[in-house]
Amino acid sequence: MLPCWDESDDGLLPCCVGDPPVEWWKVFNPLNKYTNDNLLCIMLGNVGFKYFDERRQYWMGAAMWSTLISIPLTIWGCMALSGYFGDPNKGIIKDTHWTWVNVKNEASKETFQVYLGLAAFVYVHEPCHISYQKGEVTCSEDTFLLSDDANLLPNAWLNDGFGDCRTTTVGAQQGSFTTCATLVFALIGTQTRMKFVSDANVQKALGMITDLCGFISLAATLYGYYTDCYLAIKRQQTIDDEDYRAEVYLGPGYFCYLVCLFGAFMRALFHWLTPLAPRPDENGKMIYHGSGCAFGIPKNLIDALDENGDGKISCSELTKLSSAYDRYRQQKNTERRLSTVSISETITEEPKASLAGNAA
Repeated sequence: MLPCWDESDDGLLPCCVGDPPVEWWKVFNPLNKYTNDNLLCIMLGNVGFKYFDERRQYWMGAAMWSTLISIPLTIWGCMALSGYFGDPNKGIIKDTHWTWVNVKNEASKETFQVYLGLAAFVYVHEPCHISYQKGEVTCSEDTFLLSDDANLLPNAWLNDGFGDCRTTTVGAQQGSFTTCATLVFALIGTQTRMKFVSDANVQKALGMITDLCGFISLAATLYGYYTDCYLAIKRQQTIDDEDYRAEVYLGPGYFCYLVCLFGAFMRALFHWLTPLAPRPDENGKMIYHGSGCAFGIPKNLIDALDENGDGKISCSELTKLSSAYDRYRQQKNTERRLSTVSISETITEEPKASLAGNAA
């Protein structure tokens, strides 16, 4: 997949590594009985399809690349928050605006533009200066915060023309910043689930829940902004007996967040479709998971916990499943430790046998 890709790296920090019993705070350890190694988490991790399980590097890779591409674009769109943490910057707002409005006063023939950011807007108005040498037309520019009193704005259209857009934009400020700030963690989650050895039930749960909620929240925010700051701005209206005609366009900042929305959709979709990475059985055969869209127990666990041997878990067996799984888990952990001890003893005995042979 990548030249520097290390499939043997499980992605765990040294403080999170350890054999059972695992401390509760090691949430990413696959043997943690609270976040990974219990029936509920295993059933959650089993949601998905075998097709995506076998090809996880392609599909989770698609989610990773869509997220990676969306990060710089989302940062660009988030810069429209200029004025939220300090003084607004005219150049940044004009380059990253979410809505651009060109307004003409039909009575006075005055024309002005508004570059609407997420915390402030730039008001470009007459008088304008024409530079013959540079071939440029430079107009006066003023910057106003969205939190400023609307009655103090210098233009009647600025007071009433935005309608509910000011309130909607202020409401989107915190969500747009949070979306931008958390993309790095979303990227790490997709990279972790790409590798067979590092995937864990808690990683899938985090991806399924957080990315789905993030996608729905961002979609609602962008739809609300589109409704109130594009469709709802009247193209023709009369204010104080003066007729105004407006042209309204969505700006680059809004489209950057549409790319971010697509990345969130890709992550949520493939986190749900891709079950927990396969694990080898006692014979070394890879066991692929996938119970479709329903919560289901992996077949290897059903075979191990099925008491009557019919290949199914009945209601009576289901009531005993938790305690049966605890015994099964203890058995597997014991086998894992014995296997580790056996390997270490074999390595230790080999030099002894070699020395005994030389002595003879």
